[in-house]
Amino acid sequence: RWMGWPGLPIVLPVTTPTASIGAMIEIREASADDQEFLAQVSLVASREHTGWGMYDAIFLRPDEEIIDILRQLAVTETPYIHHWRRRLIAEVDGVPVGAISGAVNDSDFRAAFASSLLEVFDAKELARLAPKRAPWANCLVNPPDGGWSIELLGVVPWARGRGI
Repeated sequence: RWMGWPGLPIVLPVTTPTASIGAMIEIREASADDQEFLAQVSLVASREHTGWGMYDAIFLRPDEEIIDILRQLAVTETPYIHHWRRRLIAEVDGVPVGAISGAVNDSDFRAAFASSLLEVFDAKELARLAPKRAPWANCLVNPPDGGWSIELLGVVPWARGRGI
């Protein structure tokens, strides 16, 4: 179970290109079935406004391969920021438009990060990636007691600037 805000789902008004004024947005907990969307929105979130992000720098692979890696990370046994158990999804008319990931202080981020990567990569590939992922791994911190750390926030391009 996701460990975040109580009282989900949250329903708020939003404007979308396909919905009329007053359409509703629902914030819900992600599930394993959301892995494809979570992978895509993670890549979008990592690139922000630059078009190039940490996954591009670490993996140096085409988008399809990066998305496949992120899809696998979304369903590992070890929950980490990519994992569906650490995600909330925003939907408009039942269509996912955004996601946020984060964690409460219930685990060691670095240990969880390493464990989740070992479920996706063999030791040789992980060793090859180590120098490229080190700058990002060094940024990981456990949130303070009672706090929540936001790691990835992404919204599909058409939904930006619409209250998501």
